[in-house]
Amino acid sequence: MYVGVDIGGTNIRVGAVDTKGKVHKSESFRHPPHRDENHIAELISGRVLDMEKSGIDVEGVGVGAAGRLDINRGVILKSHNAPTGNSYNLVGPISKAVGKKVILANDATAAAWGEHRFGQGRGIDNMVYITISTGIGGGAIVDGNLLLGKDGRASRIGHTVVDFNSDQECGCGRLGHWEGLASGRNIPRTLAAYLAARGERAEKYAGIKSEAIFALYNGGDQKIRGFVDDYLMRLYAAGVSSAINNFSPDLIVMGGSVARNNTAIFEKGIAMHLLEYGGAERCRVTFTELGDEIGVIGAAALAMDFERLPR
Repeated sequence: MYVGVDIGGTNIRVGAVDTKGKVHKSESFRHPPHRDENHIAELISGRVLDMEKSGIDVEGVGVGAAGRLDINRGVILKSHNAPTGNSYNLVGPISKAVGKKVILANDATAAAWGEHRFGQGRGIDNMVYITISTGIGGGAIVDGNLLLGKDGRASRIGHTVVDFNSDQECGCGRLGHWEGLASGRNIPRTLAAYLAARGERAEKYAGIKSEAIFALYNGGDQKIRGFVDDYLMRLYAAGVSSAINNFSPDLIVMGGSVARNNTAIFEKGIAMHLLEYGGAERCRVTFTELGDEIGVIGAAALAMDFERLPR
């Protein structure tokens, strides 16, 4: 059995996964209040040791984490949820505490490997996984190989520029990025800017969350429908088209809570605008069937394939 750890933008999920990709035990908890730099590693190590005490034979640990990483040193360099706000070590402390091999990768990269090994990407040597959640990320499999790049930062497609006219900052401080405009965290900001640019009153939507925006869309709100159909889906299609043109995949699998909870809207909107940007004729776009466990499964799959993956 292998332990997969998914450190996302909001929650941390830890699960035990067998070599067929089945999750046997899993729990999710929110990021703890900021403490010392070892706190998250200690929490994860504790969960792994608890699994072993319960009778699970842990062979290795895989960690997928959001943020900027140095996978060679096993360090998260920058994350909005880092305990100190800066870098903190994961691989060394966890490996020392549990006595197992530990591998670290970007969370979307890990999910891509999980989808390739156990999801709709099985048997497909060229595919891309895209997550639309608190943030936007991706991972690519090219000719059967997982792309990692320098410091594990390949396939950071959330930082693709999808609107060069936008002055809205991404979390990284740059402008026009896919994540900065269309992630779950930033959709409300983008809605406000969209309405303001058109001179439309936005008081009704003050403080709105992304979930409520899609609920209003389904309820027929015409301003929201205009925003989603004419602008937001155009951003997603531009990002997907860029992924198709950059990686030449046969398959794109989309996941993350924003995409999975609104598949009908995404399917229609992306398909409509993808015809303008190109790529629809060369690649199938679908949604993960691995649910909330995709990150855990992917991280565990990294540990399973520890010896064959580039590091």
